[in-house]
Amino acid sequence: MNLQVILRRFAIATAVLVVLLVLAFAIVVQSSDFTPARWTPGPYTQNTRNTALREARPVGDETLSGPEDVAIDSRGHILAGTVDGAIWRADLNAETPRFERFASVGGRPLGLVVGADDVLYVANHGIGLQAVSPDGQVRRLLTEVDGTPILFANDLAIDTDGVIFFSDSSSRYNFSTIGVQGTYGVPDLLEGRPFGRVIRFDTRSGAASVLAEGLYFPNGIAISRDGRSSGLGDGRMLLAAYHRTPVLDEGVLPSWFMRHFMSRLPNSFFTLNAPNGFVAVIDDQTGEVLQEFHGGKGEAAAPANAVLWRGELFSGTLFGSAVSRIRLPIEPPLTQASAD
Repeated sequence: MNLQVILRRFAIATAVLVVLLVLAFAIVVQSSDFTPARWTPGPYTQNTRNTALREARPVGDETLSGPEDVAIDSRGHILAGTVDGAIWRADLNAETPRFERFASVGGRPLGLVVGADDVLYVANHGIGLQAVSPDGQVRRLLTEVDGTPILFANDLAIDTDGVIFFSDSSSRYNFSTIGVQGTYGVPDLLEGRPFGRVIRFDTRSGAASVLAEGLYFPNGIAISRDGRSSGLGDGRMLLAAYHRTPVLDEGVLPSWFMRHFMSRLPNSFFTLNAPNGFVAVIDDQTGEVLQEFHGGKGEAAAPANAVLWRGELFSGTLFGSAVSRIRLPIEPPLTQASAD
């Protein structure tokens, strides 16, 4: 058999294989309820990246699994929630802070905020809204609104009147619909449809209502300095954010095919290739970015939230195993918002 015949048969076999793969993919797509909405991100500008977060170091030596959000109470206790449904606490006044298990809330605690009398409020993915007393007692406050379950409580903020605003990020991609995953934001991003809402809860009366719905994965919540208006990443605040990725912007999000293809990849692909991020200070009157802090390494490479306390910045991480701290030239007062 000569070389020309071999090459011709190889080409035919390759073409048949490609056709079969395309047909198989089409069958899978047709049988799927995944209906992505194509979208081409607009241009963006970003200040020159710096190395301000390079010297960030862990708070304590303990290994914490995915301490995404952190909060600090009036006594200088820093609190963090982990993937095993635990709240951990360390005393920042100590010479060597050590995290100890403070409370078990179940689910996946994502958002933390401290209210009056040092009560910790928890936005818990898989459960809803909870309260944890200073002695570690857990109460369930809200699991549904208007008859609709809260499936993805994500982040929260509390105003001066004790009213909590929190995001319920996705009714489609969450623990109850697709099971335990490393990230739920990626499949939601790939489908690109508005499955989220923001909920208002009055801690005094217990009244709850939907503030806004039909939102695209609402995540971080912040309240302006006047304590009256809520926002999804606006205002003068500390904002933790991930860098945009050219591969997503140019190759995936505008393409129906690539959205389908990426949605078929295992979730671990995205968690093992975690994004890098930064922290920004944004003016709550003009929306101007006043400062940016980049260059974190290891646990500080992708800050998921940012809290300022006594001149130090503390940040959690979705994919890492420690809370980070670093002293930065940031002027309070500020509110905080998360990335994810």
